[in-house]
Amino acid sequence: MTSNDFAYVTHQFFHEFLAGTRDLSANTIAAYEVTFGMLLKYANDVKGIAEDRFSLCDLDENLVFGFVSWLKDSCHSSPATRKQRLAALHAFARFLIPRHPARILEWQKILEIRVRCPLHAEVGHLQQAAMTKLLSMPDLHELDGLRDVAMLGLMYDGALRVQELCDVRVADVRIEKPGIVRVTGKGRKTKTVDLLDPTTNAIAAYVKAARKRPDDYLFTNHQHGKFTRAGVAYVLRKYARLARAEMPEFPERVHPHMLRHSKAMHLMNSGVNIIYIRDHLRHTQLATTQIYAKADASKKRKVLEENGLNLLPEGANPNWHEDKLLMSELRAACRSS
Repeated sequence: MTSNDFAYVTHQFFHEFLAGTRDLSANTIAAYEVTFGMLLKYANDVKGIAEDRFSLCDLDENLVFGFVSWLKDSCHSSPATRKQRLAALHAFARFLIPRHPARILEWQKILEIRVRCPLHAEVGHLQQAAMTKLLSMPDLHELDGLRDVAMLGLMYDGALRVQELCDVRVADVRIEKPGIVRVTGKGRKTKTVDLLDPTTNAIAAYVKAARKRPDDYLFTNHQHGKFTRAGVAYVLRKYARLARAEMPEFPERVHPHMLRHSKAMHLMNSGVNIIYIRDHLRHTQLATTQIYAKADASKKRKVLEENGLNLLPEGANPNWHEDKLLMSELRAACRSS
């Protein structure tokens, strides 16, 4: 193998296999590209292998295992993120097996690497009071404020993924009742999502003030370009800082997907049927929606108390602290021990 074999095979993997044979979406391919970029950075910064000298011989079980550990220790990536990065490398290993069988044992060892995720991972979300505070931060007297409250409100109310939000055009939103937005999500599937009146009202106000045309992207930056994921994250962090200044308990770390989680958790805690939540989130499998079924501890405690049974008749459970003889015997027993 030569020093440029990795570049050649990677080109085949991305352009011929992922984009051609598997016909994956541009978003999925972009996520794979991020993984490979981080892998090369790890090899260069930690292993001392220059990015332009990296070869297939350098890709082995030890390197991938070290990369996953580096993601955890140095990048502070969550188990879910590490699992996603590893999935991209697993796909690459499967791609290599029939094309470079001489190293099939090494590719199989890479496939055996796993990331453990907590069985009941907490879902990062904003409480309703925090969400209300966040949406109250934009200045509605400014065009940017109208845009930002419509953006954050749509992402929350429609439980939109950040790329779905960026791709929405004006024509994709129906302002008239009942309000809906048409989004293209995972697998390039286009679906409609119901919206509440406050959200459509905010969008209508922004569209009118910005003089948007039907074929325009709904949300654009100061250069009149389409919003990116980074741009949405910047807007969210901006208002999160303002909210935190007025509400100390507001979470320190927020990210766009947290608004989707927040909508799901608020629906779950309001007693909405999980089937409806699945449909609103546009999940293919109900099992994916089950992560939101774990209500917070206070809610579970309240439900248990409301539905508990009194196992002993009233007065059958006296306060034993008031039994002086029993308390005297217990203290004597403690002293003797």
